[in-house]
Amino acid sequence: MDCMEALRYHIWLCNNYKFSQWWTMLWFPLVWSLLLMRNEVVFDKKESSVVQLLHSIKIRSWL
Repeated sequence: MDCMEALRYHIWLCNNYKFSQWWTMLWFPLVWSLLLMRNEVVFDKKESSVVQLLHSIKIRSWL
C-alpha cells in the first residue's frame, strides 16, 4: 500500500459514517502505539511484537 492509497482509505473511513466513529476512536491509540514501539526498537534495541502492539492499542483505546 503506497501513501496515496493509505490516504484515500483514511478519507473513506472518515467519510463513511459506519466506520468514522470507530476510526476516530482508534486512530490516535494506533499511531501512538506504533510510534512508541518504533522508538523502543530503534533506541532501546528491543524486539517488536505484533501481539504486544495490539495489546498496547487496546489498552490505549480504552483510556
